[in-house]
Amino acid sequence: MLQAVAMRMRFALRVSLVGIIFLCLWIWMLSHLLSQQTAQPQAMSPSLSITIDTFLHVQQLRKKTLQDFCLEHPDLSTLQTTEVAEDLLSTMGVNQKLQMLYCKPTSTGSDLWEELLKQIEERTDVTIQSPVVHDGPRDTPSNQLSAYNLTTLEKVFRSYTKVLFIRDPFERLVSSYLQNFAGEDTFDKFLEDGLTDEPEDGDGSWTPIVFLCHPCFIRYDYIIKYDFFNAEVLHLIKRMGLPESVLAPVLTDNGSKWAYKWLNENLLKQVTIEHIEQIIELYTWDFEAFPFKTFLLKDQLSDV
Repeated sequence: MLQAVAMRMRFALRVSLVGIIFLCLWIWMLSHLLSQQTAQPQAMSPSLSITIDTFLHVQQLRKKTLQDFCLEHPDLSTLQTTEVAEDLLSTMGVNQKLQMLYCKPTSTGSDLWEELLKQIEERTDVTIQSPVVHDGPRDTPSNQLSAYNLTTLEKVFRSYTKVLFIRDPFERLVSSYLQNFAGEDTFDKFLEDGLTDEPEDGDGSWTPIVFLCHPCFIRYDYIIKYDFFNAEVLHLIKRMGLPESVLAPVLTDNGSKWAYKWLNENLLKQVTIEHIEQIIELYTWDFEAFPFKTFLLKDQLSDV
């Protein structure tokens, strides 16, 4: 009797050990699989993160939001003065090889785009036949719109692909601070100086995109958002008939997320509610015209 009980206990123990080993093995396989799935998106091509259908649908939504905004502000559909028109020409970039116009407000990713354009310019295997001939002064670079006469300008604006780069206003200010003022002043001091002095030029970060790029006057074909810069630029160049291989390694998708994290964890601790309200008021039309996922600080304001 005792021998039978002992045998049953040994059998139960063996079954338990096998079960434990199997459970450990299953947990290890599951964790290994999850780690592979977690790492996989980092190695995937940007084309897989946003499909072409999603890209085109998002473009329609952004342009619809902008269109509704412009209908509410019809005065923005014209350039009121010659000075405004000259400022717009200085803000626009042109690339004859790609038959493209693009507005380049600072801290929106346009600098990355221009770096990519430089690399495309150097490639002999990338060509697009341009219907517009640059007829400005021979010693003036063809990438300066101010060098074009009125007839050529009309042709360029009518036939070239027009691209607008946008970024959340708070992110633009964070980027400007980190690039130009970090270590010299606190972020709140940087905001105080900018909001008090009302800088006319500076690096342009204090000027709303609505006033820099005049999207109610120019009908942009694509609105590229910094949050998804790499994936959206990939679809943009493919839509223009360019190979995916022209994408430069300088492009990155993580800059926006990093800026948000840095802002939330560090810079927000220095920002006063008064400055937050002033910034929101300054960029009110940018928030209305474009589908930014913030008011970044609305929760902080609601707690006051």
